[in-house]
Amino acid sequence: MLQTGPALEFTDSDPRQGLQNALAKTYKHFDDSDAAVRKSSVGHLTGGWSGNTTRDSEGGWYITGGGGGPSRGNELACSPAQIDAALATIERRIATNALDDSNYVYGLESIAVHKKTSPKQKARAVADLKKIVETKGMTQRSFALRKLVDVDKKNKSYAAKFASDPDLKFTVESIMKAT
Repeated sequence: MLQTGPALEFTDSDPRQGLQNALAKTYKHFDDSDAAVRKSSVGHLTGGWSGNTTRDSEGGWYITGGGGGPSRGNELACSPAQIDAALATIERRIATNALDDSNYVYGLESIAVHKKTSPKQKARAVADLKKIVETKGMTQRSFALRKLVDVDKKNKSYAAKFASDPDLKFTVESIMKAT
């Protein structure tokens, strides 16, 4: 039996179809009470890192790395509706300051740069990253700022606005020194 992280099992005879079926359900786990399930599910759906993402529960075989969603390649394992659902769930977590893992930021970056996500989805992901950066007390602010610049180097001017923010000034200095 193949598993895709905690609580994300599939048993389809065709592993690619099984992965697609598992991915279709993962956004529902973004708000799971178990942190390991949240981490794995957001990593799978958005292409963010989630550790051993696919493994054989009865042996030692596994593939480690990012999720099956919009990673850096040209494939898009998730439908536009699934990406929209993922964004909506991440946005709810941002609104309640419940962003408890860097996978959410990785996922937003993946959506923002993927070749097959829509311009509207890319814009939403960038806006979500900015909301994280702009929310004092939000975890992942520094990482989100770095990822915004990774998405588009033009965001260096946006980053410069936070040079006097005590939580972000060292990140801004590092970003400005980088080429």
